[in-house]
Amino acid sequence: MHHKYSAPFLFDGHQLRTDGCVLIADETGGIVAITQQHDAGDDIQFLQGCICPGFVNAHCHLELSHMRGRVSPQQGMVGFLEKVLFDRQAPDDVVMHAMHNACDEMTGKGIVAVGDISNLLVSAPVKAAHGLYWHNFIEVSGFVPDNAEKRFQQASAVAAAFHAVFPPAQVGVTVHAPYSVSRPLMQMVAHQHPAILSIHNQESLAEEAFMQDATGDMLHLYASLGIDIGFFSGIGQTSPHWWLPLLEQKQPVLLVHNCTTHSSDVTLLQHALHTIYWCLCPGANLYIGNPLPDVDMLLQHGATLCLGTDSLAGNTELSILHEMQILQQHKNLNATQLLGMATYNGAAALGIADKFGHFGTATSPGILLLEGFEADGLLDMVTVQRLL
Repeated sequence: MHHKYSAPFLFDGHQLRTDGCVLIADETGGIVAITQQHDAGDDIQFLQGCICPGFVNAHCHLELSHMRGRVSPQQGMVGFLEKVLFDRQAPDDVVMHAMHNACDEMTGKGIVAVGDISNLLVSAPVKAAHGLYWHNFIEVSGFVPDNAEKRFQQASAVAAAFHAVFPPAQVGVTVHAPYSVSRPLMQMVAHQHPAILSIHNQESLAEEAFMQDATGDMLHLYASLGIDIGFFSGIGQTSPHWWLPLLEQKQPVLLVHNCTTHSSDVTLLQHALHTIYWCLCPGANLYIGNPLPDVDMLLQHGATLCLGTDSLAGNTELSILHEMQILQQHKNLNATQLLGMATYNGAAALGIADKFGHFGTATSPGILLLEGFEADGLLDMVTVQRLL
């Protein structure tokens, strides 16, 4: 049995089509073809809105779902980090229940694949119980060089436990951020050759000040953690100059947030690295109080942009549509640009564009209907319905 859908608009993962074409899928959601109505036969479901592939959430922290509403908005980066580090403890049943609810929320809002940051094993059974695709970034941090080996071994043990649940391609150790990872620790992670390395990049003005000359609010964070960072005096440059020499040219990198990224940083990275994806999480930026990234500048450089929700500790919902709406309101992007970020680009970033992100033959990307989608391409009144 085949499902046949047609609507005034169809985004195939690359372009927005308005030719009244028909999307044909099998009963499992596998894409059979996109064809014209006269070739599609009978039993076409004519819908109103825009048909598009399922959304890819390229950056999430499922483990923090129980912290929804526990961090007040506009705390700033350091205030947010301190709240998460010191107030994330909760009973196991509360943590598990919140993660299950978060998975249901993402599924209900059209998300089919997630790049998820994991510090512990606790999320693995929850993920296995839900029908989403997961790429598990096992995150390590530790700014004191002497602790690098211990931190890396701890993260590697978590990754090994994840391998009992997920295939190797869906698990890899990654780093947190330049201000929280020492050089030897970064090198240990980089030398594993994971499918893709995720880095929280240039997320805040506090990070920028710290990396430049070891000043600013980050000093309060380390003081509150009781960590002596007297050995660090800054690098006199933006943070990519710190971590870039530690990577290999062909290592794919997913840079998350990019709130204070400059044009010179993009030029530096594009010349040095073979494959870069730039993940934007505008909902979290606004919630925490960080700047929104310079999207126009990134697009002018030809950057490949994708979208993430970050965590419920620092966002109001886990919705890629919500992230698109924010970007459209603040950065005036058109629907084709945004839908590409939400679908194909995110799938490419996670290395799963062979199955997700577009309506290619033999893909199974999920099929959504964006109700309320009109010719003006404005997304503020659009809602998501899952078709398959």
